[in-house]
Amino acid sequence: MDAPAKNARMAWVAIALAVVAALAGIALILMFLLEVPTNGPYYFGTTNDILGGLSFLMLPVLVVYLTRAIANSLGTQLALWIVVAVLLLAALSSFLLAAELLSYNESTAITIVGFLTQAAWLIWVCRTYREASAMPQATARLGELVGAGYGVAIGLIGIAALLPSMSVSQLVIGVPGVLLFALAWAATPVWYFLLARYLRPAPISTVSR
Repeated sequence: MDAPAKNARMAWVAIALAVVAALAGIALILMFLLEVPTNGPYYFGTTNDILGGLSFLMLPVLVVYLTRAIANSLGTQLALWIVVAVLLLAALSSFLLAAELLSYNESTAITIVGFLTQAAWLIWVCRTYREASAMPQATARLGELVGAGYGVAIGLIGIAALLPSMSVSQLVIGVPGVLLFALAWAATPVWYFLLARYLRPAPISTVSR
């Protein structure tokens, strides 16, 4: 397979995603620091919902662009559009939550599916590109780690949710899950920036006279 073509527009999409993802993370941190202790009002929480929805809405652009080269069978082409549909559904659920048209639990369930779908796509695409030497090793490996981090973290958090509240077993499993999810989320903007750097066309050199 060939490396993805250099594309200035896709590079800017990746940069925009990096900025949106970083701002969403900041809003979430501020929500827990300032709004959760006082039980609202959740201005930063709503901001996080909107930015998270925007991130899910923009990501399919990169998904389609990067997956075309490896979607060489009917199954992979079908998987591509399933990923796109799930991400768009996750975006819609975030916007509906921000508009108070969807409950927190319903939106969270859809968002979790969105993160798991994003994780599976990242692992698949980055591993395929890395094994074909079609993407810088650092960029591809970070993408794989981010995807694996999301997947393992959500699994741990899901198991912890089934255990007695605030029990030792729940904390032992749940705290590492939350920390791993936070690390994956913090690394996501970095991956977008690395991808943008890779996709950005090289400047045209001029010969001095």
